[in-house]
Amino acid sequence: MKDGQIIIEDERLSKIGQFELISIAPDDKAKFGNWSAKVSFTTSLRSGNSEEKDFGINAVLQRRTTKRRFYLDYHSDYRKINGITTSDNSRLNTFFDTFFSKRIFLRPVSLESYRDPLQNISTRYTLGTSVGYHLLDNRKTTWDMTNGPAYQYTEFIDVPEGEENRSEDPAVVFSSHFDTKLTKRLDWKATSTVQYASSAGMTYHVLSTLEYELTKVIDLDFTILWDRIENPVRNEIGDLPGKDDFQMTVGIGIDL
Repeated sequence: MKDGQIIIEDERLSKIGQFELISIAPDDKAKFGNWSAKVSFTTSLRSGNSEEKDFGINAVLQRRTTKRRFYLDYHSDYRKINGITTSDNSRLNTFFDTFFSKRIFLRPVSLESYRDPLQNISTRYTLGTSVGYHLLDNRKTTWDMTNGPAYQYTEFIDVPEGEENRSEDPAVVFSSHFDTKLTKRLDWKATSTVQYASSAGMTYHVLSTLEYELTKVIDLDFTILWDRIENPVRNEIGDLPGKDDFQMTVGIGIDL
């Protein structure tokens, strides 16, 4: 940088104003330079006086260039104790961002797919668009927030006789993603999503993870998950699912 100008020496010499620089990313021609991914696994098996099976997976895929970002994450959990299923859910979330400045970005499309038979949800899709803002973006910490309208479609597994087994609602979605490096080996990541739709009311999804770096590739992950549905739907025999689900897991994460 010289006299307020950023000088870029590549195949050709380019100059831009220092305040026009939004970000710096690897060369788009690099095969995987703009991609990052991580997969985490949790599992436990027990037999004897009690039979228990527990499987979980968290996966994140991201591509970032100077002005655009693609993001996808997947979470699933299955738990059975003494032949009784106590947890069986999955959530896929993906979005695409375009940055207009260092702080402001547009999320023209986001999609969440969710299923949880124990919550009487066969499938739920939330399609939305939003505007985002970088509250923090420095060497150690990033913190994004977004807010915008959405459309939500839900199908229920079964409902009392005479009631609709599906709902379609306009919705409002707020999301927050926080990522900070606490120490050289310890990171903390927290993601929260709050949705409002007339049928389900307020729904909350909060995921908080501490990642301890064992090697450059392998992490030890401690995760706390909270899901809440303000207005759960009764099943065909009139049972009402609980509003809150809590989960704490320990797993191995692999950075790709």
